[in-house]
Amino acid sequence: MTKSQLRKYTQDCLDAGKSKHETYEELKLMTSMKPEAVANIVQAVPNQKLKDLNQVPQILLLIVMGIYVASHAFILYVSLKYESVLDSFWMSVRFLASLILFFGFMLYRIEAYRVAKIWMGLGLLRFTTLALLEGFEWLHFVDILLLLSLVILPAYLEIKLFPSYRIVKELYQNRLGEDRLRNTIRFDD
Repeated sequence: MTKSQLRKYTQDCLDAGKSKHETYEELKLMTSMKPEAVANIVQAVPNQKLKDLNQVPQILLLIVMGIYVASHAFILYVSLKYESVLDSFWMSVRFLASLILFFGFMLYRIEAYRVAKIWMGLGLLRFTTLALLEGFEWLHFVDILLLLSLVILPAYLEIKLFPSYRIVKELYQNRLGEDRLRNTIRFDD
């Protein structure tokens, strides 16, 4: 099975009411992938209960990201009209990246939450440095506030929607009857 098929099967199992650990155990038997890779796939799919519990921060994140995308669309329009081709190219890259992140948030893709923390964190560092060097203006305050919320909300939602699994040492007996320890993956749900 491919990763997308495993992700789809995981979503179907979670929608049917199975726990993440039960789903992980089923998938582990169905594929020849390493257990950690299977656990990462199961971790990357939030169940409906977690989506419902974190609906307000998710909507807030989509609103803030929508504002960010709209502002970049406006900046891109102005850039195409009045700036050089190179400036317009980089503005179009930033606009497309923010649009992809917006759709990633809508589809609950863990990669979008992880990339947003880094991307927006770098933007926050950039605007904070500019504000300190050039003098603090109200526009810098708006940019910093917007980027700060786009760092905090994805970080919070990544923790809440995609809880980590634990690696636990488990005692077992091998074929010779000797007691051994092995690492086992556990989901707490």
